[in-house]
Amino acid sequence: MSTALWPSFFGWLLASTLEAGAAHCPTQLLQHDGEGNYYPMGANGTVLSEKTTCADLSGGSCPLAVPVPGFPCLVNCVAHTQDCVQMNPQTPGVNPFAHANLCAACKINGCSDCQYSSAHAPPTCKQCFDGFYLGGPLFSSWVSSIPVNQRCTFWDGGVLTGIFKALTYVIGLMLLLVVLGTIVGGLRASWGHFKADHAKSLARLHLASTKDEESLKSALIEQSKDVKQNAASIQQGLGNSLKASIKLSSLGDAGGSLRDLDSLLKTGLKEDDLGIGGQLFLNTQMFFIAFSAWILVVLVVTSFFRGSSTSLELLENHEEKLCIVHSGRLDIQQRLAQERVEYAEISEGANIMLWIGGVLLSWGFHHYQQSFINHYDKITASSEDYTLKLENLPELVMSEKLVKQKLEAELRMEGKIHGVSICYDFHGLRDATKTKIGEMLERVIEADDLANGWVSEDLCTPPAELKAAIARDKKEFKRIMQEELRGSGTAYVVFKQQKDMFEVSQQRVGVPKKIFVREDPRRRGGRKNSDVVSIRHTYHEPAGLRFTEFKESALPNRLLNLFVRFGVYIAIYIVVEETFYRAMVSPFTSHWIEGAASDASVGVASKIVLIVNIAIQTAASMDINNAGFLQIAKVDEYTFVWNSIMLVVTNGYLVMQECFQSIPTWDLTDAHTEDAWAWQRLSLMSGHAEAAIGSKFGGLMTKQILTLYILGEVGNVLAPVIINWLALRCVFIWNVGGSRESQIQKVLRMILPKTKSSDVITPREAEKAQILAPLLLWMEYSYIVVFTAMTIPIFYIVTTADFTVCGELFGFSVVFFLWQRYVMFWLYGKTEYDSDYTYRAFILVWGFCLAAIPPANAFWAYRLGDVASPYVASMIGVLIFLVAIFIYIGGILMIDWANDAYAGVDETDPPYVEVIDKRQSTWWNLNPVYVLKKRYCPDLPGCEVHEEDVQCWPSSWNTHGFLELGKEGRHRLKSKPSQPSLA
Repeated sequence: MSTALWPSFFGWLLASTLEAGAAHCPTQLLQHDGEGNYYPMGANGTVLSEKTTCADLSGGSCPLAVPVPGFPCLVNCVAHTQDCVQMNPQTPGVNPFAHANLCAACKINGCSDCQYSSAHAPPTCKQCFDGFYLGGPLFSSWVSSIPVNQRCTFWDGGVLTGIFKALTYVIGLMLLLVVLGTIVGGLRASWGHFKADHAKSLARLHLASTKDEESLKSALIEQSKDVKQNAASIQQGLGNSLKASIKLSSLGDAGGSLRDLDSLLKTGLKEDDLGIGGQLFLNTQMFFIAFSAWILVVLVVTSFFRGSSTSLELLENHEEKLCIVHSGRLDIQQRLAQERVEYAEISEGANIMLWIGGVLLSWGFHHYQQSFINHYDKITASSEDYTLKLENLPELVMSEKLVKQKLEAELRMEGKIHGVSICYDFHGLRDATKTKIGEMLERVIEADDLANGWVSEDLCTPPAELKAAIARDKKEFKRIMQEELRGSGTAYVVFKQQKDMFEVSQQRVGVPKKIFVREDPRRRGGRKNSDVVSIRHTYHEPAGLRFTEFKESALPNRLLNLFVRFGVYIAIYIVVEETFYRAMVSPFTSHWIEGAASDASVGVASKIVLIVNIAIQTAASMDINNAGFLQIAKVDEYTFVWNSIMLVVTNGYLVMQECFQSIPTWDLTDAHTEDAWAWQRLSLMSGHAEAAIGSKFGGLMTKQILTLYILGEVGNVLAPVIINWLALRCVFIWNVGGSRESQIQKVLRMILPKTKSSDVITPREAEKAQILAPLLLWMEYSYIVVFTAMTIPIFYIVTTADFTVCGELFGFSVVFFLWQRYVMFWLYGKTEYDSDYTYRAFILVWGFCLAAIPPANAFWAYRLGDVASPYVASMIGVLIFLVAIFIYIGGILMIDWANDAYAGVDETDPPYVEVIDKRQSTWWNLNPVYVLKKRYCPDLPGCEVHEEDVQCWPSSWNTHGFLELGKEGRHRLKSKPSQPSLA
């Protein structure tokens, strides 16, 4: 029997068995009826009718009976009390006042030598297991009143728990004092404000009595005006945010209405609402359901071959496994061994069937996705079909008008180029300048809402104040353009027809830089100078770009730094997790001691590990977000890969800690054991331990689904909006705390975005505070990978819980699709994914999940004795995994080759102006600098925008403003404005 997989426990168990044999104790199993009677068992599992005792069976040399771990009705004979804990760590002593010759469990958890002084006195402990201390180390008495010899304390002696409790009490007391102080301060401040307002009211009454009644009315109206205005602004801001959700935005664009049930039912999501990336994700959800169903089909088919598994079911039923006895016969070990061998043999075929079906299903799905991409590109005209990217453009070239003219002449495309959009280097600006540009955009948006009738003058910033601010913005923005802002070296040239773009992309790879401007010798650092401005087709969509992330820096360097950081993060987490496992969990599992999950110290330490995990994931997400990726889909791609790796590692450790505790032997045959009775004992213990693994898997799966998905969805989507909505009302309506100087208002205002006024909030400011979270594809794809990966260990063990675990996976896949498709799209903010990057990352990572299934056969071969060494089995498993990856990825590449992405002209090739009117997002209304240039300095020398005959905004728009996805309708007239646009 091999002991390589669990050396610490295997070595101890095998040594204890040999020691018992060395003491000439019989290894034959006895049946204990629970009343002190023992019956010998025959080799075939029969229970002999004559009673006996261990003393009679061994000739007096081994008078003590020790239960088999997990089976108190089956016992072995041992010679001495200290042999009890060696054979069964759960029975570390003999209670002579209950059963004088039976090794019994001890109420002192972690005790390895339990002693009894009387029938009524509590037991005492003479020695504890490794990792536990008798009475605990120094200062442990501070956190426990139990006598020293009646407790085995974990390695920290409860000090960690005591410190945590003390900190909890201190922090709780501090919070209570802060809350009480805030309430008292708020009441005092409110009373002061009330007296002041009352004095003002009396003064106004006196004024009214001496002058006229109109003064009194004006004073009363003024008191409630701010509160009513704030309530209306908060309500309108929330309504504007909800209207920008994926579903409501689609409904509005299609002419539907929430009040019209017929239009609501008929209006579905349009294909261009999410971009190609979002549409591919919707298809992936259906694939997830199909794959989960395929797993259940395989389980159903194999269940017919496995037949009845009554012994396995008895093991997994905690109440029945305690005494599995029948009158005159006890053949559980023979039946269990036979069922486990049959299970392993059938599982080998089932795993191959599952993998082959999963791979074929995945290949078929990828072929469908590739066909969908090609079809989508052919029938959907988008900006990317008309656009080429210019790189290495001189940074001082900031005139779209000039670049267009030069390109038309150089490319011989006079009259065929629609326009040019220059991307600007935001990273070269000071933080204060970035803030100013953001505030300028906000005033433009607010002025457009006012001009289009989407907000009342009574709620927004006073028109005179807004007009004055816009006048200052014009002057300041001109200065920024002349003194601070520079081009990033990147621009996009848009053609009027796809065929012209396609012609240029086929014939030219660049144009001379000298046609634009002579290179400035003072040019800031960055990429090496080149005499050519490159031209290439990148399939970028303006709605999927982050215009504020353009800068001059080499992408390979950013990627290298990113991967180095990822490696450091993973190493840190593995060290922390492994330290936690060895110090906190291993002392329990290595001695079969229960209570690790409920131990306070383990619970505290696990929370610390969880905090480290969250901190690492947050830091990595921030690194990816700040790495300078231009496309939203590219950010999602890297975040998905990172998040999937971290979640798989995290859940892998979780599975190992909560499910895979020490198993005496993985062998399913007795080929390595000379003593048949010892083998039967180990087989029963292994079956019991493996059954415990299966029974824990279902609960762990449910817990992780609730934790990762349900709480994640609420925390990421609903919680921010609800919290900010409450904070807005507390500050601007209820005036909690009495004034902005109160502590509670200071805290609440830290949560909310900055507002211009401390007393009044505008609808635009309320809208920003209640903005909806966008659909995060990296998070949604991670759920599919992680929960599928969590089910794979179930194919490596003998269990009847496979239907439960895989059924939960199928149920989650269905709920996941329905919840996302019919609920969350009402609450997710609109985001454009213009690329299939995230899907392609998923389909490759998915191959690693599938490849983890066939190596289970190497494990089963070792367990069945077909492979003698666990090291050889491990090497075979690794090779199988690599071959499975190679086969899967080879098939994916073949499908990509056979369905090469469509790169020609669309079937209809409509003019680009039609695309502008249909999609409404353009290279100019999403470019913040171009919007401000158009509004504030269209003819600034060296920074000229396009002529008026170049359509850069949809023809249905009333103003040339900045587009926020999902809010396209705000740029069309809702009602006749009281005055023209201020900007």
